[in-house]
Amino acid sequence: MVMPLEHAQLEKFWREKGNLSKALILLELSKGNSKFVDIGKNLGLTAQAVSFYAKELQKDRFIDSSLRVTVEGKEFLQKFLASMGSFLSKAYQDSGIVLTCEAIAAEPLNKGERVYLYLEAGDLYATKRQLNSSTGITLDNAKPGEALRVGNLSGIMEIKVGKFFMIKTDLEFCREKKNLEKIEEFIKKNDVKKIFVFGTIAKVFAKKMDLNPYEFAPVEGAFEACARGFNSLLIFSPEMVKFTYLKISENVDKYGIYPQTVEI
Repeated sequence: MVMPLEHAQLEKFWREKGNLSKALILLELSKGNSKFVDIGKNLGLTAQAVSFYAKELQKDRFIDSSLRVTVEGKEFLQKFLASMGSFLSKAYQDSGIVLTCEAIAAEPLNKGERVYLYLEAGDLYATKRQLNSSTGITLDNAKPGEALRVGNLSGIMEIKVGKFFMIKTDLEFCREKKNLEKIEEFIKKNDVKKIFVFGTIAKVFAKKMDLNPYEFAPVEGAFEACARGFNSLLIFSPEMVKFTYLKISENVDKYGIYPQTVEI
């Protein structure tokens, strides 16, 4: 099994001038393309530049005098390509860039049509009406209300994220009727649409108020609901304080949403 380059090795590789060109030329040579002019055309380089990098590859013992890729060259190329795959995957994830998405058809749509994307009630819709700069090409046929895939995405869709509120409860807090009334008032005043609970005390408390809370993956769920435009409330028990803040620390940078602690 070929292991990718370590992160430090990959960083060093990028810093050294010409390494990317050398790797791409090595890839061309591994495919049997040995004409410098043709390689240059494929990579946007001059034949002279390809000749220069080929000499460098020979010094590295990645190719021989006949321009054949050596065992060392093949091993390096495999490591490089494996590392590039991991690097690009993580880069897309960290940047939030999406290549394809799933949406709901707002009207009859045929495969290959240009559509515009918009968010409504937490769901992504596709329409042929030009609403914003977020656009793509349909990959499926779909009737109104059906799901479909959209590719060739471009543009940015403005999304108004919701607010993330947090309330810590305990047994004494839950047994005070006035606290129930205060939370009901808070929910109405702040237009909270999604409620999540973490811990037994919080769960019993929320059900006592007929809040119909979500109890599975509550912290992640609250973040996701906010990302879709819903104001969300997380009620958590004392025993879950450590886990609550651990989960928050794992997700806050990913979503760019910062929870607000509420004192009732």
